[in-house]
Amino acid sequence: MKKIVCAVMAALLAALTFAAIPAGAMSTTNDAILKYTPTIDGKLDAAYLESYYSTHNFDGERTSDNFWGSGRYEFTDEAKTVTAYGFDCKATSYFLWDDDSLYIAIRVTDDDYGVVDDAHYAMACEDTGGWGPWLQDGCMVNLSYKGMNFRILADRAGRYISVFREANYGEAVWCDLYSWFEHDKNAQDGLFCTSQTKDGYLVEMKVPVSANYRDKVLKDGGSFKYSITCIDSPADAKYGLDQGLLVEGIEKEGYNLDDFMVMSEGRNNIDGSPSIKAKLSSATPTAKSDTVVDDSGNVIKNDGTKGTTGVSGAANNNGSAQTGDAGIVVGAATLLAAACFIAIKKHR
Repeated sequence: MKKIVCAVMAALLAALTFAAIPAGAMSTTNDAILKYTPTIDGKLDAAYLESYYSTHNFDGERTSDNFWGSGRYEFTDEAKTVTAYGFDCKATSYFLWDDDSLYIAIRVTDDDYGVVDDAHYAMACEDTGGWGPWLQDGCMVNLSYKGMNFRILADRAGRYISVFREANYGEAVWCDLYSWFEHDKNAQDGLFCTSQTKDGYLVEMKVPVSANYRDKVLKDGGSFKYSITCIDSPADAKYGLDQGLLVEGIEKEGYNLDDFMVMSEGRNNIDGSPSIKAKLSSATPTAKSDTVVDDSGNVIKNDGTKGTTGVSGAANNNGSAQTGDAGIVVGAATLLAAACFIAIKKHR
């Protein structure tokens, strides 16, 4: 039964991926990804600003074709343009490369902190064949090389990044990041760092390219395609039902949130595959290695400290960890098809 549930979930997740339509206007800056090895510390090295990057305002027509809203984010009018709760996520994705890896930093503007608490995160970790707790504040980058597509999920709280390489997920992974069942090794190996900023968060990751693809992708003139997805949840989000148990007719609270908006940009409107093409250059940035960009966009000297990741703590009455405007963390994810969307609705 567990294999059947995993297969159903994988199919539903893929179905919404293929149905996704790019939302809003996307813009790019600089022509190519420059060759430079940044420090993975949750800070934006100044070199990223000289390299290729893209901005994602997710400001397209707010319909269910472009966005997936649940709970308080569900569309409430017949034209499917209005939600009961506003959302304003924006993102900028930055890229660098060296002989072994791609480096990706995603800076997200999000004014409230909606992540699952530690107990629900532990539940997700026990479900080693699942997609993890992706329906919470977080982001996803989809990468594609010659039709081989895979996703990297990251949560805002800084507890994980993960790929999904096992056969039941249907992904063609051409990097050496660890899959969900052993995602903790990505942290142990220092492959990512997440920091909280004054208006959101930043996820910086090293994506080691698999040996068979390094000389194909990581070279002057090499290229790949990508898309960016952000998930926005409120600080007091409620939890949805366990989808695996729901298939068996059992209604029990799961580890994903029920209040969320999923917004994507850069997907092919035919099959949902990544459509933003980025090319690599052997040129190097002029920025000094000890300079980073602060929350206001100023280039400053790096003092050597690490970025501040989300930390665990108490949850609010509705179960979701949150922070106040002061940035104090308390408590420290395409996508399921319409059938899964209906199924995930709570029955309270």
